[in-house]
Amino acid sequence: MSRILFSVLSNVHQIVSGKLDIFFQSIVDCLAENGNDVFLLKVNDIPGYPRHNPKAEKILLKKIKRFRPELIITPNHDIPLLFLENTDCPVVVYTADSPMYMQNQDYIRKNPERYFFMHSGWENIFPELLAKDFGIRAERNFYTGYMTAIRAKEMPIKRNIGFVGFVGWGVDYTYIFMNEVRDNETFRRKIREAEEKGILSIEYTQLKTSNIRIKTLDALVDLGLECFGIPNNFRFCGAYSWDLLKCFNFDPVVTLQTMEDVLNSSLISPHLYNYQAPIGLSWRVADVMASNACLISPPKPDLKRMSPYIDIPTFESPAECRELCQKLLKDDVWRKDIVKGCQKAIDDLNQRPVHLLKIIEENIHIPLVNNAKEGVAPVCKPVFTVDLTLFSLKYRLRYKLWKYLSEQKYASPFACKLHKRLSKQLLKKGIIFEYTPLLSMKDRPPEENKDRTA
Repeated sequence: MSRILFSVLSNVHQIVSGKLDIFFQSIVDCLAENGNDVFLLKVNDIPGYPRHNPKAEKILLKKIKRFRPELIITPNHDIPLLFLENTDCPVVVYTADSPMYMQNQDYIRKNPERYFFMHSGWENIFPELLAKDFGIRAERNFYTGYMTAIRAKEMPIKRNIGFVGFVGWGVDYTYIFMNEVRDNETFRRKIREAEEKGILSIEYTQLKTSNIRIKTLDALVDLGLECFGIPNNFRFCGAYSWDLLKCFNFDPVVTLQTMEDVLNSSLISPHLYNYQAPIGLSWRVADVMASNACLISPPKPDLKRMSPYIDIPTFESPAECRELCQKLLKDDVWRKDIVKGCQKAIDDLNQRPVHLLKIIEENIHIPLVNNAKEGVAPVCKPVFTVDLTLFSLKYRLRYKLWKYLSEQKYASPFACKLHKRLSKQLLKKGIIFEYTPLLSMKDRPPEENKDRTA
């Protein structure tokens, strides 16, 4: 299959070091399960990122060059500039957030023909923004619908309402918005400019989202609400609602298993307002639909297309959200009908990771899906990663010995075993990317033995 460099900023890295968002991890796993070679680069591991780190990036660049990627997939264009400048393969940017959050934007403007942009759902404003600000032609954009790897399973109910996600970064962006403002005239002007920019203003986007999310969750605190997410994000709630702060659960939800456990043990799981996505939905929507939790959401055009079998209940204010939850908690039949209809939609509409790979494949014409005969499982390849802390003197010496043995035409049985053991160690650490067994002395052709004795 193909060699894929997957470069991503993990949002859950600060909860459990080394972990990747469940959505992105499911894509990486699906690529590997379909026989692709995947180099997973978590840019969180680069000290100081997004600032340039010459020493760390130099180490990684050597590995990337040896890997020779045929395709780069990067959510929000989170990839160091050095790696872009030293590769020439196509780049697929997944717009997990608005294009204004992308890194190395000038490089995109200078090299628009290298890029494809992949968007969730079936329609949003991002292609228009990309065309206007980056010169990206319409045909370089494509939509993927939504997908999830979550599966429903029967579990004891632990909570009435389970929310997993962010409440926005309102406190931080309030400080940024008001920093250095010293008079009313400047303050009012900044407010007007932010409201005129709308989705193009990071501060306004974050403040609007945070404001409404906190108010909505606060309306549910006495209905059996439990919230999961990043502690450093959820602490902002304390300034607005002590009761909401008490709903936070510190148990990390950073794996497919833990996400399934939370959703399948909740009666309701709300999708909340996001100012930067007036049309589209969060990827968490598909997660909830695939589980035994009942989805509720603000009204969005994509909802009907995503759930053709049953109407998903919607709300437009915190008060409506509270009223809707109260009705659903009292009406088991209605709630279970919604859950059943959502699960059917996920399965019937192929809203699974492999479908996303097929869409990428169709648009960029690089094979990603193993179309083996029915009943023949594809070879699941390991995902390569590079932990910069592991390149100690010990591993540099092991690599030199491995390289010396690899260059031998024939080797003794002991050397063959040593080479195999070293290869396993270096593969695991991401220092090498393939293993080819050495030829043993006993495999030497007779004529070469004669030449040697002569």
